[in-house]
Amino acid sequence: MIPEQRESRILETMQVGQVYRVSDICSTLDVSPVTVRRDLKRLAEKGLVKRFYGGVRLVNPQEAVEAFRLRPDKFIEEKRRIGAKAGEFVSDGDSIMLDAGTTTMDVARNLGVKRHLRAVVCSLDIALELLKVPDIELTIVGGSVNRGTTATVGPFAEELLSQIHVAKLFMGVGGIEANGGLTTYDAQEARATRLMIKCAQRVLIVADHSKFGIAAVNKIAPLQPSFTVITDIGLDPDHADEIRALGVDLILV
Repeated sequence: MIPEQRESRILETMQVGQVYRVSDICSTLDVSPVTVRRDLKRLAEKGLVKRFYGGVRLVNPQEAVEAFRLRPDKFIEEKRRIGAKAGEFVSDGDSIMLDAGTTTMDVARNLGVKRHLRAVVCSLDIALELLKVPDIELTIVGGSVNRGTTATVGPFAEELLSQIHVAKLFMGVGGIEANGGLTTYDAQEARATRLMIKCAQRVLIVADHSKFGIAAVNKIAPLQPSFTVITDIGLDPDHADEIRALGVDLILV
């Protein structure tokens, strides 16, 4: 795993708020104490964990996971390329849905030239971005707001999603594995995303290479041959081969 993947796994492991020893994390990740201490130092510098002699704990379990996952300064160029490629799949007159996330935000930023677009969004931030599109019919799914992601979730959101149909869904994920499928860090967002998949004729997953080989705690769905995955050229070739072996359309940019 690359450092960003290890850091994500460490945060995922620790989100129950317990105190962990370095040896515990070494066993979980199957890496050396030197590597773990280096990762923990970076996480501490980011304000996500508190280190002390012989152990470590999260500063605030749920907020720390979300803050790390959604940092806008991670893989900026890769996300821009992914967003631009995803935008090419949107035609004039399309009906689309976008879920919350930094990569789906980059998809939204590439829709300004589209005409007669109909969009359903489950994110306050992305709704504001799409208001800049001059020729769009915009619907925002109501519900409780996740402050970390600005996603709308909960029973009200799920009720509306059960009544919507769109041509294309652009969705981000917390993790992608060939065997483990698509996962995320928030249980309510996982339930909402499962409904989004049912809403759409075509599902396009947008995720940078650091999300591959990661299994977040909440399952969304298995990878299906009908899905399209758009990621960047930093993807490990082994992960690419595993994804393509499932019959999934994998696009590298």
